[in-house]
Amino acid sequence: MAAVNVNVGVLGHVDSGKTSLVRALSTHLSTAALDKSPQSQRRGITLDLSFSSFRLDVRKGGPSFRQVTLEDCPGHASLFQTVLGGVAIIDTVVLVVDCRKGLEAQTIESLLLASLVCPRQLVIVLTKTDLLSALGVERAAAIGAVTSEIRAFVATHVRSLKDVTIPVVPVAVGTGHKTEGIPHLLEVLRTHLQAPERDTSGDFRLAVDHCFAVPGHGTVLTGTVLSGALSTGSELELLPIGARTTVKTLQVFRKDVERCVQGDRVGLRVNGLDPALVERALAVSPPGSLTAVTQVVIAVARVPLFQGRACKSGAKCHATVGHTTVIATATFFARLGRTEGDAGHLLEETFDPLALYEYVPDLEFGYSVQDGTNSIDATTIFALLQFERAVFCPPATLVVCSRLDLDAKRFSCRLAFYGTVECVVGSCSEELDMLSSVHRRVVNLDDMRIGRVKSRDGFVDKISTPRSGIDAGEIEVIGRGMYSKDVKWSVYQGLAVLFEKARVLGIILGPFGKTGKFRIALERNSTTSNSHRCFVPAPGDKLVLRVVKLVTLKPPKSGGRLHTTRWRASRLSAQSAGKALLLQDSRLLYPEAFVVSTSLPNVDAMLVDAVRLATKTVLAHDEGNNAFIYTAPRQGRIERLKGETTATGRNPFAIVSGLFGNEQEADAAVGCQVRCVACDDENSGEGKIERPFGKAGKVRVDFRGCGGTMGKVGDSVEMC
Repeated sequence: MAAVNVNVGVLGHVDSGKTSLVRALSTHLSTAALDKSPQSQRRGITLDLSFSSFRLDVRKGGPSFRQVTLEDCPGHASLFQTVLGGVAIIDTVVLVVDCRKGLEAQTIESLLLASLVCPRQLVIVLTKTDLLSALGVERAAAIGAVTSEIRAFVATHVRSLKDVTIPVVPVAVGTGHKTEGIPHLLEVLRTHLQAPERDTSGDFRLAVDHCFAVPGHGTVLTGTVLSGALSTGSELELLPIGARTTVKTLQVFRKDVERCVQGDRVGLRVNGLDPALVERALAVSPPGSLTAVTQVVIAVARVPLFQGRACKSGAKCHATVGHTTVIATATFFARLGRTEGDAGHLLEETFDPLALYEYVPDLEFGYSVQDGTNSIDATTIFALLQFERAVFCPPATLVVCSRLDLDAKRFSCRLAFYGTVECVVGSCSEELDMLSSVHRRVVNLDDMRIGRVKSRDGFVDKISTPRSGIDAGEIEVIGRGMYSKDVKWSVYQGLAVLFEKARVLGIILGPFGKTGKFRIALERNSTTSNSHRCFVPAPGDKLVLRVVKLVTLKPPKSGGRLHTTRWRASRLSAQSAGKALLLQDSRLLYPEAFVVSTSLPNVDAMLVDAVRLATKTVLAHDEGNNAFIYTAPRQGRIERLKGETTATGRNPFAIVSGLFGNEQEADAAVGCQVRCVACDDENSGEGKIERPFGKAGKVRVDFRGCGGTMGKVGDSVEMC
């Protein structure tokens, strides 16, 4: 059975013994393995990715052996960008820790990088145990202390490794000393290395990391296959230079093969290619199967240990896509409303280009693994990443965003967030057509609906008689305090508002007069899900308007001046066509008007309260002077009339006393109906309690809804 190749990244702090460990394990070396480059030899550190391999025998079941390719990564802080470029080809991580120093700055960054790339495929190796000053039992105690420190750090700070048992293996591989611990390490690798599932379907993509000329044979490209499969004789395109060539031969660690597949470490011999033109590249087949992108959307996963300032929308970060690291501008957003499943748990969301999203000004960081609490909301955050230069980004690629400009001595973690590409974004028709030929999910930048939630507060001025043009089943409310008299009403007509106390919705119809007041149609079927009844707002009740004001998303400059000009033209065309900048979705912006909640008004209790307010308990005596209690309607009398009297003798307001015993009872009855029993026309005497008048239980009654009252001072008034 053929061997399966497993790519193992060897990560750790500078001078922790990574290259010495690779030397002790490897049996086959690539051209640049073990710091063979002159620069590495001169400086004494690893400067670039280097590769070597060995074969690992496997017990019963599966392949007879596994080809283990070791990727020796630089450990210096300034070279962490190179490490980020190598994570796309890693299946397993071996984290190297100097047992004399324990966790160091780049050890922590490497550990966090391993947790996001392959969280359940991690082995920790403690090196330089032979240099410990202690011997015997004391040495074992020192190794145990370092092991405990690492496990405690993982349990406290690394969420994805919380429930993973990570093997820790002490070794000694220094030059001139007896090698110790390597057989144990091989046994651990034999147990923990899992053969990854390889997919040979789809287009071929190769991450090229070295290119050199072989005199008399042509040019050799070495790299790791990211996807698909390739055979000799296939045509190849090198990106970003666009050069095309044909594969003459294939080699896997000096062994000729006819075909390579995903995960293989391979060398390709081609003709007619100048090696000076290629340093890092992406080779694809067939040619034209991948195109450059300037904008992508990712679902954000935060790195909680990030110690820099919270990443802000509109700020720049370093985005690593494959071997390429570019400056990107991030715009964060979250879906408006919350998607919940059974038991109220939030569901994982994927990006929906048709949904309405809320602009997120910045990301908050901070997670405690021990108590499982998070200082940030659990809602899925997305990021629109706009690159300063175009990159070649295969579908579902991992993008790691960091702040490599931060001082590594002050910040032990410069990784900020990461995520896989949900979709690519274009800004003009030509770009969209080009992207659609390669990518399955392509979104027009102008179609992304991201906005800030804006709100305005106002108050109910009065309940008005419905005008013509309003359905008979609707109520018209006059609002105030939300707009100035110079407002442009065409912008707000048709928008929904919420009456907070009644928890019902209304639609803005237009202005009422010239002082900024406005008319609202209150539909009787606009009710909560708790009841079929409609709770009518009362004068003085608060109302709120919430809208989503779309933000302007400009294309990146990497798209070129032509793309920017065409985007501006399409933007002006959309604005002239009346594209709305204020959007509403009532169920998302006013959830309290729809969600069943125990805090919503209880209909039965409201009816009981209404009966209690309309009646009062009276103590009386019969003819035998026996006391008894009965319930009678509340009655009062008109103490005075207010407002200008009309020519027909009607008054808009009246002060009524005797209905209530104190201000608290009067305040509870605000909005209740009363009628003047002395009026001949029953309807003409109906009014609504507007507010308490003083502290003795008097109330001010508004009769404007019936055109004014015909009652006189001293006439009786009772609750309806």
